[in-house]
Amino acid sequence: IDDYIFDKDPYPSSWLDEDKWPRQRAITPYVIDRNYTQINIVRSSLAKKVDVVQNDDYNMPIINELKIDDFNKIKITQPYGSNSPIISLQGTIKDDTVMSVPVLNPEIHFNIKLAQALEKNKIIYLKTFNSRKTPSNAQKIAEVSHSIKSISRLILHNSDNFATEIVLKVAAAKYYKKSQASYNDVVNMLNEQYTLSDNETIADASGVSRKNLLKPTTISNLYLEFLKDEEFKKLLQTSHQGTMTDRLIFLKNNLRIKTGTMRKLSAICADVKTRNDNEILITAIIQDENKRKALLKNFENSLIGIIYKHY
Repeated sequence: IDDYIFDKDPYPSSWLDEDKWPRQRAITPYVIDRNYTQINIVRSSLAKKVDVVQNDDYNMPIINELKIDDFNKIKITQPYGSNSPIISLQGTIKDDTVMSVPVLNPEIHFNIKLAQALEKNKIIYLKTFNSRKTPSNAQKIAEVSHSIKSISRLILHNSDNFATEIVLKVAAAKYYKKSQASYNDVVNMLNEQYTLSDNETIADASGVSRKNLLKPTTISNLYLEFLKDEEFKKLLQTSHQGTMTDRLIFLKNNLRIKTGTMRKLSAICADVKTRNDNEILITAIIQDENKRKALLKNFENSLIGIIYKHY
């Protein structure tokens, strides 16, 4: 298996705690089934205890500390540290549920799926899987690919940082013609591609700035560059799509927007065609740790709505 396309740093050091497992999947060259495994959580037949069932061939040792109560609230932790394969489920359940949990070891998960695929296609391979660079004279016999359009939907509509980081690391490897691209390569590539002023900084590969260095003016300038590409503009979400589901429905077809959300922070960059037929770019980063994220989103909706009606 050629896993040399980018480095093996699963969580770039700049990431906040909320971007790490289990809130985020590890970023590695081994990606299959979006690097999730499913865990079934069911109440026992006598409704006295909670059972945890793993039907996937990829299994994780689980400490089950769940109890039955009037609401579902489950917390996933690694009680013995980030290098331990053991996880703990704590909290309560009211109803049976299925959880998608990020796999702890993507390489093992990938190899299990590969072995299953070989067996299904009656290909006998009894040795272990090893990592090697692809020989220059290798012959391609099959291919699985995903269009940039389908991946862009994950990034631009769903704000999927996992997909973004993988795409940008692959892009950086190709850009620099390197066997392995790193997080720093991604940032350098973006800086080379887009001219920034002396007081502007691209601190991240995706999302809102984790180092609090990304300014609204930087976002606006980059967004204006992107909007010159009509194909890119078509990929952006409008109202009532992706992260904008149930938001600003009256602006359908008059809005192209990218959202960003982090702990106690919400951001938007929106291209709005007003009712007076003016095109206005709105960029806002809002932070208020005393407010729920829903309130920050409502503020964004109001801001866009007011500009749409008055300009």
